[in-house]
Amino acid sequence: MTLRTRITTAPGFTNLNREFTWEELDENFIELLNLIQTEGADAIVDFDPAVEYVPGVAPLFVSFGGNIYKNVAAEEHTGVTPGTDPSIWALTSTGDLVHEQNTDVRLGRFHADLSGAVTETFNLYTSAFINKNYFALLNTVDCTYTFRTADPAIRQTKRGQFMVFVPDSAGYKVTLPDNAFQSVGGVDLVLEAGDFAVFEGDVEGKSLLIASNKITFQTEDIAFTEQSGHPVVTDQVLRITVDGQDYDINVKKL
Repeated sequence: MTLRTRITTAPGFTNLNREFTWEELDENFIELLNLIQTEGADAIVDFDPAVEYVPGVAPLFVSFGGNIYKNVAAEEHTGVTPGTDPSIWALTSTGDLVHEQNTDVRLGRFHADLSGAVTETFNLYTSAFINKNYFALLNTVDCTYTFRTADPAIRQTKRGQFMVFVPDSAGYKVTLPDNAFQSVGGVDLVLEAGDFAVFEGDVEGKSLLIASNKITFQTEDIAFTEQSGHPVVTDQVLRITVDGQDYDINVKKL
């Protein structure tokens, strides 16, 4: 049974071109409930050569010959066996049937886009950004961005952690320099498509880099500069050496 219409003609519906009988109206409600409960857009049903399959209308997925196929046709079709025409039925990957973990984190009121000139400083303590904690770095060319989280002159700050990322489809690089407003460890951090960085806002007046997928090292490669058998700790700074490069880490007694 398919859903019926009285006047309107639409794909996937049977147009009666007359008023419903009470029985037909009841059947419409029953069929609609069945579709909602058992045949949503992502439901998988057995292929039926007698059914007219409509693009964008459930069922989009069918099972045939031990495989699952998705309806990718541009027009309605009937009787096309899955596996015989890839322009009608596309063999489905598991990615079409599952929701990728954590992909929703970029959505909602905590997300904002940062798009600027080739060299740009973003004042994240302003009202447009202060309540956001996830930023997409956008541009069309290689660029240099700075995130400012404190302005003592007007007593405005943005505190807490926030993440920035370059979209997976980006064809540009975003350089995050070490400067008066942000600290990235003394060496410019360059983010490309899919890269991210996490900052802590207003650490002694700067945005402080605390993590990034571009910062990695193996613990076995760490060599400590020793003083009386202990790493050097001076003015609450721990200095370690990784592959011949010295790094200072701010430390605090707990």
